[in-house]
Amino acid sequence: MTSVWIAMVAFVESWWLEMTAISLLLLLVSLVAMPFVVAQIPADYFVHRRRHRGGSRVRHRRFAGVIAMLKNGLGLLLLFAGAVMLLTPGPGLVTMLAGLMLANYPGKFRLERWLISRPQLFHMLNRMREQQGEMPLLLPGKLFPDGSVQQRDAEWLAQHRD
Repeated sequence: MTSVWIAMVAFVESWWLEMTAISLLLLLVSLVAMPFVVAQIPADYFVHRRRHRGGSRVRHRRFAGVIAMLKNGLGLLLLFAGAVMLLTPGPGLVTMLAGLMLANYPGKFRLERWLISRPQLFHMLNRMREQQGEMPLLLPGKLFPDGSVQQRDAEWLAQHRD
């Protein structure tokens, strides 16, 4: 076990500068891209008990499988890179979160709903959406029984219609 730690320390020491540069680059990219990505989430995405699936954007099934494998591979890569960034300067937790959100696995939507119900994260994401001119995200359970949105959100929609 000690030899594994020695090897890991030697690896980090030999690649410290490169890992730091990559971490800082990912930090900049995430700071710029995050508001645009958050603005693409439908406002009522987290309200429903089950994830509602949009229409498939892939025309052929074999491409859907390849895209799913690439997406899951990128998610795992981001998860690993985020773990490495916990030891180096950079957005380790944000990168790990992006990896978790990108990959497909059982319980993913439940995890997303739990995360969005954390007040600090919820308010931060809604500030990003506000800067992009988008309606705030709705919390789980915030629809009336008839499926309509809360009065506050209906008023926001009325004020921001084209």
